[in-house]
Amino acid sequence: MFTADIERKAFLHLLQTAWLVDTTGGDGEAEFTFERMFTGKLSRFRCDLALLSGHLAVGVPVAARHEVRTGPEAFTDHSAILLDLPLTPEVAEPDDVLFAISDLTGQQPAAAGARSYQAHKTAMSRQTASPAARAVTGHLTGPLGARSLLDHGCGRGADVAHYRAAGLDAHGYDPHEGFGWPRPERDGYDLVTQMFVLNVLPDPGARIRALQDAAMFVRPGGHVVVVTRSPEEITKAAAGGNWRPTTTATGQVRGRGPSSAASARRRPLRSPAVPASSP
Repeated sequence: MFTADIERKAFLHLLQTAWLVDTTGGDGEAEFTFERMFTGKLSRFRCDLALLSGHLAVGVPVAARHEVRTGPEAFTDHSAILLDLPLTPEVAEPDDVLFAISDLTGQQPAAAGARSYQAHKTAMSRQTASPAARAVTGHLTGPLGARSLLDHGCGRGADVAHYRAAGLDAHGYDPHEGFGWPRPERDGYDLVTQMFVLNVLPDPGARIRALQDAAMFVRPGGHVVVVTRSPEEITKAAAGGNWRPTTTATGQVRGRGPSSAASARRRPLRSPAVPASSP
């Protein structure tokens, strides 16, 4: 390879600081994705990489396909890297793109409803506020000077009632219509909370969209508080509760507990408040 030592060190630094995994690196023999003769000698490079976050790399199949550059129907001088990412497609393509995939394929993307999951069934029927909500009013709203709050993914709304009782201008939103918390028409909240929402969404794409949507409601300089369960705690709970594995439409195997309510009662991992950047 022509890569200098300083470049290799910079690459390793990137992996470490961004918590990335070089999925095509491995400990075995490297798969080269580019080969060419230079001055009569074969030069081979691993110059096509698949860098994934550590939590994704464990369960995402990654494979190099060399026939696109070496086979009878080769059309490029680089191998292809295929990743089977567990992402739920959007129901429709966004409007603010340079071109749509359907313009190339002639086909519309599959609806997100093609993968069956019912996140609202994990919502608990609480008579009192959750420990996380009590921590918000006990430790965050005062120091942050928060007077208005949106509980994004509020379920049945017990935490919203707690926030209002604490004197906050609090509202709730949950996409499940049966809970009766429609999408607010206002934004600019001092504080937006998202409690145990990410854990019940099926894949990273859905979780990213949920975070982006929550952030849309906070004012510039406000804060978003996300409470979720750590992967380590979920793994421990799955082992102790004899959770049954289930296979998704993409072939990914995930654990499923004997009851949603039981798993939701596990102790949470609390995240610090995250300042929202100005638009």
